Amino acid sequence: MTGNLPMGTHKITGLTDGTAATDAASLGQVQGQAAQWATVGGTADAITLTVIPAITSYVAGQTFKFKATGTNTTATTVAVSGLTTKAVQINAAALVGGEIVSGSTYIVVYDGTAFQLFLSPPAASTTRPGSVELATIAETITGTDATRAVTPDGLAGMWENNSTDITDGAAITIGDGGVFNLITSTTAITSFVFTTSKAGRRVLCRFNTARTLTYNATSLIVPGAANITTAQGDICEVEDRGSGNVRVNWYTKADGTGVVRAVGSAVQEVSIVTGTMSTGTNAIPYDNTKPDQSATEGDEYMTLAITPTSATNKLKIDVVVNGAFANATARVIAALFQDSTALALAAAAMELSATGHTGNVKFTHWMTAGTTSSTTFKVRAGGSVGGSTFTFNGSAGAQLFGGVMASSITITEFKV
Repeated sequence: MTGNLPMGTHKITGLTDGTAATDAASLGQVQGQAAQWATVGGTADAITLTVIPAITSYVAGQTFKFKATGTNTTATTVAVSGLTTKAVQINAAALVGGEIVSGSTYIVVYDGTAFQLFLSPPAASTTRPGSVELATIAETITGTDATRAVTPDGLAGMWENNSTDITDGAAITIGDGGVFNLITSTTAITSFVFTTSKAGRRVLCRFNTARTLTYNATSLIVPGAANITTAQGDICEVEDRGSGNVRVNWYTKADGTGVVRAVGSAVQEVSIVTGTMSTGTNAIPYDNTKPDQSATEGDEYMTLAITPTSATNKLKIDVVVNGAFANATARVIAALFQDSTALALAAAAMELSATGHTGNVKFTHWMTAGTTSSTTFKVRAGGSVGGSTFTFNGSAGAQLFGGVMASSITITEFKV
């Protein structure tokens, strides 16, 4: 036949599948793309493709599909229908290995020089581009998945508040999130347990109650290498070090101060200031013996307790006693005592010019704290002879200046 064959509204039926390039193709062959689907042979890096009908030469635009029988390891070639081998490329670049995976289906298109590989992107890696699944916020925070990509929302989850406050006791469980509130419980904290441990993960913890962070040189390292008493509003950063160990990198109190202070800096200060008038008649001998509270020498007028933060720190105790004595020939003596210790830590005296004249005794005492438990300091005062009245914060048994003539004890703890 050398001319057109008009069919009108009729069709050619019963066609056998074509087997040569010059044969007519049935609709079934077209639907199945039989001329493009290839049987694979050769090796993973030198692939051969057999198609029906076989091609006799390469023409730009030829397209073939195949299911790989091996995973390529380096630059790869394809030979179709026994023709010469042609390089397989992606975007005109030679393959390097791993682009073709055994069992996966691929399309190659001849561009006149080489076959360009078209494929669903492989899984991305550190050495090749590809498709990647997005990580959830939990996966981002956990930090152990090496195949998923982090989203901005997932990254924000590293510092966003955790929705659930922690009410654990001694062992604090850290789940997802970057900021945690530790509330309700006042139990001393002995450990932080990360639900999924990842060395280097850091979280912020805010305290809403007074608790003790119990220092441990291995499992719970804290600034200053000593227990920390928490308070409402305090905040710290806890770092997972792996193997159940954590480190508190920094700790800031609600007032903005840290827990580690420079040597010589004031750690705390307590004081009592009183203008209350009181009287007593017990004497403190003006001789070369230490005043003795167990012998009821003088009368007690002021007490002040302090709980040192370190037994090695220094305490500076400033004492001011105002008063008058009803005996012009005697002296007024004040002495400092600690707890139930009988003998005075320090003492001083003043001499009055006349009966009922007021004056003040002032002195400062330095000492090593020696304890981290509460300890009480006491000031006793009296005349040097018995039988006459000493008026504390006044004269002749009466208050002066409406109570603003005040006596005091001030205790300052200094870091050593």
